[in-house]
This record gives sequence, C-alpha cells and structure tokens, in this order.
Amino acid sequence: MLAAIGAVCASVGWGGALLVDGQGRPLPEVPSSAPSVLGLFAAILLALALSTRARLRAWRERRPGAKPMDPLSIARYGVLARASSPVGAGVVGLYGGYAIFLMPGLDQSGHHELMQGSVLAVAAGAAVAAAALFLERVCRLPDDGVTDPGNLPRPRDHAR
Repeated sequence: MLAAIGAVCASVGWGGALLVDGQGRPLPEVPSSAPSVLGLFAAILLALALSTRARLRAWRERRPGAKPMDPLSIARYGVLARASSPVGAGVVGLYGGYAIFLMPGLDQSGHHELMQGSVLAVAAGAAVAAAALFLERVCRLPDDGVTDPGNLPRPRDHAR
C-alpha cells in the first residue's frame, strides 16, 4: 500500500512540475522547513517506539519497578504510526517525482538548489515512514499461539 501511495504521489509531483514548467512559469520552491519538520516528526516517532519497546520489554521480563503501560496509550501510538506511514510515503513520492523531473535540467539555474531540497525532503519522508513502521511493529499484540478462540465472538456469516 505504501509503495502505491508513493507511486501515485511521484506521478503527481512529476506531472505537476511538468505542467508548471510547460506553462513557462517558475518551478515551485521546496519549503526549507519541510525536511526539518519531517525529521523532527521522525525523531518523535522513533523516540516513542524506542521508549515503548523498552517499557514493554521491562514489564514482560518482570523487572523490578517496571510498570505496565496503559493499553489505550499503546493503541493511540499504533494509530499514530498507522496514519504516519502513508504521509511519509506520500512525501517520498511527491518530492521524489519532483526530483526526477529536475534531474535532466540540473545545469539550469536554480535547479540544483531545488534538487537538494527535494532530496532532503525525500530522505526525511523516508525517515518518517520507517519510524512509523517501527512504532507500528512495537505496538502489535504478541501472538499468543491460541488456535481455538473459545467463547470469543465470531464474525457474522453474511451468506445466510
């Protein structure tokens, strides 16, 4: 799914740059804050993942002083991670498509700076997606090996 999001956004980035350039207008600037904000967000996601993993491991190993985490907090982190990975993939695709458009014309004035900004944004977007996937993995429930669900409710059979 993330690859599809990245591919669609890459075509939008490339096509948008082609459209703007074809009209003779100047190409849009890559916001200078984009890589730094995305990098900060990736660092926050990574910090959440590492701290959650450490706290869960300490509680599972019954270390002295380890307190269980609130399950609702873990679920919230999982939702945050699930929502953040498509954003990272979209940023990678959008700025990646823009960078692909810029590649043939790097000798033109201003294209080199645009390419640098695009590459930094792609790297920061990839960091967001990677950190989000890691946090999502940390927040997964462990497989308890139960094959018989017992008295748990089953999905309705809509064929009847």
